[in-house]
Amino acid sequence: MKINLFTKPSKEVKNPTTGDFWKDHDGTINVAVQELGNEDYEFLIALHSLIEGFLIEKNKLDRNLIEYFDKTFKQNKEGLITNQEDPGDDTAAPYHKEHTFATFIEMQVANEMNVSWDKYN
Repeated sequence: MKINLFTKPSKEVKNPTTGDFWKDHDGTINVAVQELGNEDYEFLIALHSLIEGFLIEKNKLDRNLIEYFDKTFKQNKEGLITNQEDPGDDTAAPYHKEHTFATFIEMQVANEMNVSWDKYN
């Protein structure tokens, strides 16, 4: 298994708040996160994206459905769908379970790194 984790300028990341996850044709897993100038925060977002993305793949969730949900969520964020900040936090999200688990791990690692969850999140 090969995994590439890297940062990009925010305008080059499709999902700046969560990072991007994709697999190449050779099976290489890629995770790109927004450059934040804070290595701890970048690592935590990359970790979350890696876990969530891998579980989405493992559970064979439809990426097109997820992208549609996220796009619709952002368009209707003013309460038409939810009052959540992150689309994965919405219980209607097709990847809610995977997102919640990734957030749990992310919180545990943040704690171990002495990163304030309230300040980071």
